[in-house]
Formats: sequence, C-alpha cells, structure tokens
Amino acid sequence: MKRLFFLTTVITMFYGLLQAQQRDVQQVFFATSEEEMYKLYEQMIDSARISNRFLNPNPRSQHFALNDLKIIERKDTIIKIQQMCKWHPGNKFICERFYYAYISDCMPVAFYERFINYLEGVKKRENYYIRDYSTRPLSAIRHILIKQYESGKLDKEDRLKAWKLIELAAIKIINDQHNFYRVFKGDYYTIIDGEKYMTDNIRKALINAIENPYYPTEYLDFHLSMQDTSFVDDFPKIPDEIKKKKYRELDVNGREIEVLISFRHYEEEGKKHGLSPGQMYLKKISDDFSPEKGYLPINDIAKYAHDNQDKLLIKHLKKFKKKHPDYPLKYF
Repeated sequence: MKRLFFLTTVITMFYGLLQAQQRDVQQVFFATSEEEMYKLYEQMIDSARISNRFLNPNPRSQHFALNDLKIIERKDTIIKIQQMCKWHPGNKFICERFYYAYISDCMPVAFYERFINYLEGVKKRENYYIRDYSTRPLSAIRHILIKQYESGKLDKEDRLKAWKLIELAAIKIINDQHNFYRVFKGDYYTIIDGEKYMTDNIRKALINAIENPYYPTEYLDFHLSMQDTSFVDDFPKIPDEIKKKKYRELDVNGREIEVLISFRHYEEEGKKHGLSPGQMYLKKISDDFSPEKGYLPINDIAKYAHDNQDKLLIKHLKKFKKKHPDYPLKYF
C-alpha cells in the first residue's frame, strides 16, 4: 500500500498550526491510497473542530483549516491538501491557517460513492460548522461524476450509478448546505446545465425548501454562541500612545493594532444604534449570517424556475409569495 507523503510532519501541522503562529514554509500533504485519504481528512476535520474560526475579529484567524474541495486531474494522487501562502507588504511570505483541498477526478465511480457515504457520517457526528464544511465537497464530487457520466467511457452499471449519485449529491447540497446555486450553476471551475440534471427527486427537495424556507434556528444559535468579543476586553490593555494614533500610522501586523482598528469600527457603529462595541459586533455577525431575515436563498430557486419556466416550482413559489410577503421574491 502506498504511503501518505508529508512535506512536514503531521504533528507540526495539526498542533503547531493551531498556535496562531504564522510560518514562511508552505505545508503540502498528499494521500495516494483511499485509506490514507480518510486519515488525512479526519486530521483536517480535527483541526477544523478546534480552530477558532469566527471567534476572533482578526481576519487571519477567521478560517477553518479546510476549505472546499477543488479538482485535479491526477491518477497518482487521490487528495492533496495545501496551505494558503502569499506575499504581504514588506516582502513577507506568510502562510495562513487555511488549507485548500484538491481531489482527483480519475477515481472509479464506486470511490466517490464511498466518499459521499463518509461525508454523511461526518455530518451526523459534528456541529454546524463541521457539517457545513463536510457537505461542501459534494459539489466537487458531483462535478466529477457529471464529467465521467458525459465522457461516454463508463459501462452501463457505472453510468447508472453515476446518475443516481449526481442526483443524491444535489439533494444533499439542497438539504444540508442550503446552497441552491451550486445545484443549478455549479462552482467557478465548472458550469453545469441545471435543467439537464434536474429530476423529480431534486424538485421535491427544492419544494421542501420553499415550504420550509428558514435556516434551522440551531445554525444562528450555534453561530452566536461561538463568538468571542474579547477584543473589546483587550482594548483597555492597549497603550494610550497607540490608541491615539491614526490608521495610517499603525503597524497593521500587530495584534494590538488589529484590536484597536476593530474596536474603533464597532465603537463608531455601535453609537449609531445605541449599542456597545461588543453588542454591535454580535449584531453584525447575526446580520451577515442571515441577511434575508433568516430565509434560505429562495431567489436562487426563483431564478432557475423563471429561466427554465419550471411550472411545478413556479406554482410553489407563487404560494410562497403569498405566505411570505416580507421576502423580496424576484421574478414572480
């Protein structure tokens, strides 16, 4: 069995990276067997589980360790995970606590079926954020299966299995991720014909979303419960000579400076709403999380229904409009 090749050690990656340190050496990890792929993915999920995304207003800390899957055309690598690094002002090469994952599009259909089942298990055992990130790879898997389905190279059995998995992935994206756009248009790297792959079961999932158009309350509750307004508490600790400086005089790389900039922003906005800086921060988090009063992005469904004149979806959208006049429904 081929081994998992590390450019740096697992211990360094999964525990060192969580100490809010910035490195100038990019970390890249490869899995060349399915067994090792799952081990690596579990380690990335573990790092996501204990990372502080959304806990700190510092932008450099606002990321899980794992991002959406991207697609690579490689037969010798099943999955690759690569740390995001870039050049910053002052000729500094900084690697963030943010990792891109890449998956091969050259594996058998049965492999992607097993991976979908694995992701379902992750969803069932984890909290909201991990569930969210466990469902996002479904979009990449669906694109791979569509590519294989359209290649004409699959035998009859695999072609039928691929079609069922394409439908299953779409339904899971709708039900678990609530991202309808990905079902209709795909991601930036692949544009799919939503109508071509529309099925009665996918329509049923969309109709269910129209009839139950709110995000589960646990999403926002959990989201807010994970917030940390300690930057407000840290503000008094900043030396007075720094507090008096203007933005252009600040060293943007310092933690104290980031706290100061954040505090000033939420202090100014809070005064407009009669809120403390900490309360203003939580209000913004809540507003950003649910910009349409807690509704799912029903307009994405409406656009698809309008563009394709889907009579069944249009029927349910018109009912939705009467029942929810506060939602800014387009097209109907």
